[in-house]
Amino acid sequence: MHNSHILKHFTIVLLFCFSATGLWAQWDKVNWSAQLNGGMEYMLNTFDSWGEMMNGHTYPMIALRMAHNTDSTSRNRHAAIYGYPAYGFEVSWRGIGRMDYTGKSHLSDITTMAAFFERDFVRTQHFSAGYTMQVGLGFNSAVFDSIDNPQNDVFSAAVLIFIGAGLQASYRPSEHWEIGLGARVGHFSAGRLSYPNKGLNEVGANLSLRYRQKPIQAWGPRPHFEPQRRLFGEIYAGGGLHRCKNEWNAFGRTSPWAIASMGGSVNYRILDHISTGLSLDYFNVSRDFLNRLEAADRILQGDEKVDKEGRYERNSGGVSFLGQFNYGNFSFITSLGCYVYRHHGLGDDHGLLYQRAGVKYVMPQLGNLFLAVNVYSHYFSRAYFMEFTTGFRL
Repeated sequence: MHNSHILKHFTIVLLFCFSATGLWAQWDKVNWSAQLNGGMEYMLNTFDSWGEMMNGHTYPMIALRMAHNTDSTSRNRHAAIYGYPAYGFEVSWRGIGRMDYTGKSHLSDITTMAAFFERDFVRTQHFSAGYTMQVGLGFNSAVFDSIDNPQNDVFSAAVLIFIGAGLQASYRPSEHWEIGLGARVGHFSAGRLSYPNKGLNEVGANLSLRYRQKPIQAWGPRPHFEPQRRLFGEIYAGGGLHRCKNEWNAFGRTSPWAIASMGGSVNYRILDHISTGLSLDYFNVSRDFLNRLEAADRILQGDEKVDKEGRYERNSGGVSFLGQFNYGNFSFITSLGCYVYRHHGLGDDHGLLYQRAGVKYVMPQLGNLFLAVNVYSHYFSRAYFMEFTTGFRL
């Protein structure tokens, strides 16, 4: 297998293992539940990709969840702050390969393994309603092939990143059993670790049946913890691999190009479990990558336009607004940034703004060392690279 393929699969598997490790580290005492979900999903025609490949857009979904339900015995004080949430692992199947394909190009069924977090907005003796979030991996067998599967520019990798979210409502006829109704959205992508990869967006609805080992924890007065330190700083360094859209459009193939990143932030804890801040971000790419970008621009845009308008600089930087939502040492992180300096040619693969969404795990026993994995994107939807960072909370 080609080295870049090995690195790609290792990178995505590492994302899932890292997310799972963060949740597993919060596993207090066993208070489990099992939930079976079944429903229908609808594939959104986000990029107008499906017209010539398929007639239908709906497919079945079945999922099994195993959860740890927090309660008043949980050691983590954030359990009470969040209203005793649940977290665990889900395995699901989507019958995407069952749809009506018009030619030899097709997609396959997708199996996912994901970590999830769910929290209620409303909870009574018999009724609850809230939200759920997921991050994990998807596995499919139908990838892009210029000869055998040429219209499938949806996926060019067998291992995918999966991100999902949803709303759910449940009714409990007894202490241990509950039935539910949910609505969810999901996204599958290779995170630019392969190309072409338009990705897949879905919406769906499902019914569920859950068995709880123990009765659900009733809500009491929400505790309030004053943060020990309101103001804190972080420094980080890392990077990832990028597959260039313009290189594909010009040459019909891409190479994995390294992007290095580093920066620092000043953060303020609004609440014990929520913080916000500002970050200065620096990025660096190789001269070989820029030479390849320029060659692609000359094919796509013409020599005259490149000579007149093209600028190709290795260094770039920006300022980003951060948000972190903490559960123990595990955090969901998101940011919105604006480039202050960036010159990567004439392509439309990047704009003025950049976004990050990912997970972080802080290890106080190692001097507040942290590890983080982010999806770095442009245009709020177009993944640019998977970013792996390490750093220190100061």
